[in-house]
Amino acid sequence: MAEKTQENQAHPVRAELIPFAGDLLAAIRDGGQGWLGINRTCEALGLNGNAQKQRLERASWAQGRTCMMHVQADGDDRPRPVFCLSVDRVAMWLATIDASRIKDQDIRAKIAKYQNEAADVLDRWVRGSKEPSLVPARPSKVSSLAVMQSMLDALREQEERIDEHDQRFGQVESQQSELAIAQASQAVQVAGLVKNQEAALKEALAAPIPETAPVPEISNRTRAVKLVNQYCVAFGQDQQIAWRMVYGKIKDHYSIDVYARATNRRAKSKMDIIEQDKLWPQLFAVLDQYIQKPLNKLAESGVRRAS
Repeated sequence: MAEKTQENQAHPVRAELIPFAGDLLAAIRDGGQGWLGINRTCEALGLNGNAQKQRLERASWAQGRTCMMHVQADGDDRPRPVFCLSVDRVAMWLATIDASRIKDQDIRAKIAKYQNEAADVLDRWVRGSKEPSLVPARPSKVSSLAVMQSMLDALREQEERIDEHDQRFGQVESQQSELAIAQASQAVQVAGLVKNQEAALKEALAAPIPETAPVPEISNRTRAVKLVNQYCVAFGQDQQIAWRMVYGKIKDHYSIDVYARATNRRAKSKMDIIEQDKLWPQLFAVLDQYIQKPLNKLAESGVRRAS
């Protein structure tokens, strides 16, 4: 980047504001050469001025064609540092801007107008003419190579963006695949658990029962606890959250606040209230709807995937 900071510190240059496309181009004439203030143009086009400055500093075709100047604009009380680009490189810079990435249609149209006409406007300003040059300057070999290098740089930047997008997409796909595998494995485990329980139940029912041996009965409390435990294992749910959901559904459907009754009676557990008030029908109705049915659906899904 050309350095003009110290020189212009003592003798700041003035910027001329050239009307164009409803905007004002900040043009600076210094040492017989024309310069364009980049920041004002970037603001007009909705671009990040700092990012464009870094791109220009990296571009091989812009080497020696950028500088920092201390510029004092009309109405400004003091000079300010402005990053500038030589007028003969403005067309090349504008050509590297990919308007298709801009969502705003008005901004895209403005960028196209800048790319087609701004360089000619600045060229006429440098030459002090209101008419375009009748005989366009023949591009030199060096200029042609610079244009090709600019196009190559733009293609490389686009390729890097595509590679970055592909990497992010691959990571998302990998995470989704791992999640699907984990869910399928868990469903198969639940289906296996259900099958084992069914087999054990059939075996128990088929076994002869001694006349003298009493048949053990599973209490309502044990049935409810086992069912909620199976639900928590299958869905990775916390026990307290599951029971809170169950008691909340009892309150929603039957207007029975088990928590309030347990607090008023200083009961050791909410299950004691269920047992004392004979609320088993309400409890098992809720368990069937919100615990047993999700377990059945999960088991059926796991069986289908396994087959």
